[in-house]
Amino acid sequence: MLKNYFKIAFRSFKKNKAYSAINIFGLAIGITSLIFILLFIQDELSYDKFHENKDRLYRVTGSYDRGEQKRVESALTTYQLGPQIDFQFPQVEKAVRISPNNNSNFLINGENIHQENIVFADSGFFDVFSFPLVEGDKKHLFKVANEAVLTQSTAQKMFGDDNPIGSVIEMDGIPITISGIMEDTPSNSHFSASMIISSETIHDQYPSWVRDNWSGTSHYTYILLDKNISPEVFEQELNKYWDSTFKEYGDIAQYAEFSLQPLSKIHLESNLVNEIQANGNLTYVYIFGAIGFIIVVIAAINYMNLATAQSLNRTKEVGIRKVLGAEKGHVKKQFLSESLLISTIAFVVALISVEIIIPFFNQITGKSIDVIFPNDLPLIFVIFASVLVIGLISGGYPSFWLSRLSIIRTLKSNSLGSNRGGELLKRGLVTLQFSISAIVLVSTILISKQIQFVQNKNLGINPEQVLVIPFQNSEIANRFTEIKEELIKESWVSSVTATNNPLPGRITNWRPYRTNGSDENLSIPTIVVHDDFIETIEAEISEGRNFSKDRISDRTNAYLINEAAARFLNLTNPVGSKLVGSTFTGNEWGSKDAEIIGVVKDFHFTSLHDEIQPVVFSLSSEQTTPLNNLAVRVRAEDLETAISGLERTWNTFSNGVPFEYSFLQDDISLLYDAEKKFLQLFSIFTTLAIIISCLGILGLVAFAVNQKMKEIGIRKVLGANVVDIIWAFVKSYSQLIIISNLLAWPIAYVLMKDWLEDFAYRVPISMLEFVIAGAIIFLISIGTISIVAYKAALLNPVKSLKSE
Repeated sequence: MLKNYFKIAFRSFKKNKAYSAINIFGLAIGITSLIFILLFIQDELSYDKFHENKDRLYRVTGSYDRGEQKRVESALTTYQLGPQIDFQFPQVEKAVRISPNNNSNFLINGENIHQENIVFADSGFFDVFSFPLVEGDKKHLFKVANEAVLTQSTAQKMFGDDNPIGSVIEMDGIPITISGIMEDTPSNSHFSASMIISSETIHDQYPSWVRDNWSGTSHYTYILLDKNISPEVFEQELNKYWDSTFKEYGDIAQYAEFSLQPLSKIHLESNLVNEIQANGNLTYVYIFGAIGFIIVVIAAINYMNLATAQSLNRTKEVGIRKVLGAEKGHVKKQFLSESLLISTIAFVVALISVEIIIPFFNQITGKSIDVIFPNDLPLIFVIFASVLVIGLISGGYPSFWLSRLSIIRTLKSNSLGSNRGGELLKRGLVTLQFSISAIVLVSTILISKQIQFVQNKNLGINPEQVLVIPFQNSEIANRFTEIKEELIKESWVSSVTATNNPLPGRITNWRPYRTNGSDENLSIPTIVVHDDFIETIEAEISEGRNFSKDRISDRTNAYLINEAAARFLNLTNPVGSKLVGSTFTGNEWGSKDAEIIGVVKDFHFTSLHDEIQPVVFSLSSEQTTPLNNLAVRVRAEDLETAISGLERTWNTFSNGVPFEYSFLQDDISLLYDAEKKFLQLFSIFTTLAIIISCLGILGLVAFAVNQKMKEIGIRKVLGANVVDIIWAFVKSYSQLIIISNLLAWPIAYVLMKDWLEDFAYRVPISMLEFVIAGAIIFLISIGTISIVAYKAALLNPVKSLKSE
């Protein structure tokens, strides 16, 4: 019997090729989209789940008072917190600190090799984190200074096929022995590393104010908690210990409060200041999950509508089956088997499509998802089960409706025409799928508008034509003055400066300040800059004057602040006011009592997700905080000459360190990389949703035209022209599309208002976006309907009326 069901199903497919193709193609698009979205969600949710002790692993985060009841939530903690936790709390099995170094240069067999994603870590690193070692013994790693573990890809890059164990490399003049090889860090780790170096290696390189005082924040601290201790209890004990022991160590120490953040929640649920690397966004996971569901629902609605419409042409077939002894159950099984067969074929097509498209998907998302279906059986089983459910639901209504019809009614005509219940269901489903399409299209337009806004907004600086070059080591940084003197001689150089902070990037250097006459210290982000910083980025001085290279006193007795800092410090007339701050001189942390000589007009130093922070600018000297980044504004006439000239000058002073550069404009654009990838994916799935909806309309209109061929013939005989016939079809569907948009707009408004809240600076939501989305859906839908109706209107009425 089952064999007979499928035999009849294949005959039906062959007889109705167009409808079968639309059903299979529409479902396949929906299932393919669902698979990709589920793969994306699965990858996002898998971050840091590969660690053996993931349920007991926590990152210690700090909340630091900034004055006026404002607190800064930071992923960084003080240098000494990790060792103190290890020593004082037996309920912690191990505490480790890590400190990333994004750019370093290594001397290997006389050759300079630039390496990124370097991590300095304590000896318990491999006890806490489950990064598999290929060579080396984790029990003995990092017990002493000057040891490193390379990832396999880094080992290949540095040593080729040679075994690097025991080899010695140099970093900034420090010899380091390779003691282990580890597998490459998985793509679903919240931080990546190309090599791990013992933190003892650079212990003596840290100034005393970092090593010994408790006010600074410089390291990420992770703990492996005893399984019998709750994180909430440990948090209380840690903060109690901190309050009773270290308050006298400084302002940050005095107002610090620590929390434990589960490792598995860092990637999607953490957006702290100074994150170790850019995290994901749980909101995007929810959004893509909703889109996957939406697309499958639209595809299922299409199938249900077309299956219901086609069933009207098969009433005589059902009647004959019943005359020959078929029962209601047989009829139901026949139609359900056809529905399940179409769903299964669509599923197979979707699997093939996923294998073909996955490289393109990885390129857009920046992921490394490798679909090997035997390894993804649980996911595939869930998807296939969902597909079967879709098949059962989609084929359920027509099968149950047809099985209930009486034999006499089914044999009166080959078609029963339109049944009121079925017609209402069909119109309701069409309205629902176009409402969904309108919601995602409005969202796509607003997301695109917001991304364009943040990319084109006046940042308060001019990032064009500015090249940023990381110094990579202290030897080059110490020769900055010589480099600058050479560069400013060139005609293609406009100005040269350097800073201690990444350009662009969140400011990691916070220092306590108080105004003259006040006892309250306020922690404010501080950027140490060299001469010509303001000129190089083309910021504006709104009050007072800029730093001057001709005034030696500016290096020790002057500050610039931005407008936000003036407001934060409650300074009505900031220029000339005294500001008591702090500075690092030589090897000591000391006080700096200086005058505010000017106010810089507010500019964005980070992405527009964040409000402009108060900032203090301090002029560097040879004894102050080391500079990390060189910035050069070049003239636009000949960029190639400028870049080659910069490289030539760099090579003169770098002692073989490779020349690495980026454009500040590109670096700022990268701040919105996640949003741009999100927009790309969202746009693709929105387009697919609209395509599937239009396929449904195409099938329904084609079926309606086929049902009304005689009516069309009679209309033409009575004088109707092509436009009249097209309008007859357009009119019934245009009402549904208008209703769909009106239902969708309030929902889209609420959803996008919530998404835009994530940006400190955002576009307003106007009626225009809704009208544009509605017009696009209306024109595409009406265009699809008109094409089908136009072809029918051109047919000779004799062909449709000759049987009458």
